[in-house]
Amino acid sequence: MPYEVVEFPEEGLVGVVAHNWTFKDKGEMYSYWPPSNPRKRARAEELPDTVNWIVRKIRLFSKTDDWETAGRRCKRAELQSSVETGDEGDRRPHKSNPRYMSSEDTLQVILRRLDTLEENQRQAIQLLCRNGERSIEAPVELEVAQTTTDLEDLEERLKVSDFRKKVVSHLRLVGGSNPGDCVRRVMRTIAANLVWSSFSLRGKKGKLPLLGTAVCTTIKQAVMKWKPGLGEKVVEVLIAETLKHAPSAHLKAQAYVQTRRDLEEDNPEEEQN
Repeated sequence: MPYEVVEFPEEGLVGVVAHNWTFKDKGEMYSYWPPSNPRKRARAEELPDTVNWIVRKIRLFSKTDDWETAGRRCKRAELQSSVETGDEGDRRPHKSNPRYMSSEDTLQVILRRLDTLEENQRQAIQLLCRNGERSIEAPVELEVAQTTTDLEDLEERLKVSDFRKKVVSHLRLVGGSNPGDCVRRVMRTIAANLVWSSFSLRGKKGKLPLLGTAVCTTIKQAVMKWKPGLGEKVVEVLIAETLKHAPSAHLKAQAYVQTRRDLEEDNPEEEQN
């Protein structure tokens, strides 16, 4: 069934999401949520952007193949828990539908995520202070790999457990506004888009596989340490999505460089000045 009526417990809201937005991790249900036009995108069953959309915990109320039915059940779910049996018990206060989430609601979500980031930073500082009481370790020197050969060299170094642990501790501090952003930041710290454009998670379509490498393990461990409780499979999905977009990012960079060269060729006098 393509549509699901769900509750967002953390926001205290009820809404309709596309079935392909939802997933289960460690017994908990989650849904991707777009930054704009959620109602239109849910109705069209748009594929979720696992990098740029936020992830919200959900509680499932009902499933249906019909969008209008989903809308009616959503309105009923704002007043009662069971929308399929029609029970009158277990009533709850009226809640605004997240399809019409105001900018104030969005700001509250952002502020809660900022609080989480601040807490993560606080814990990281405490950890560094505790480590500092025992010994002061030199910072990890991690240069961004510019070629696949550079990444292969890093792969060999990461097979040494002590070095990998240091790199994981270093990368977990990179952080991000959400898990997808954190994965992108960590991967940019490790290698350039030109390098990532040669990889896919499982090596399909003639690309090199990243899954199973020490580099991939390091990325997953760093992100999961940054966000305790985040499942390994969720991180793998985010890595796969980042790799999928790496070629387009590389092409954009190439186009920018070529444009700059064309401008310099058209204006040689300006370049001399």
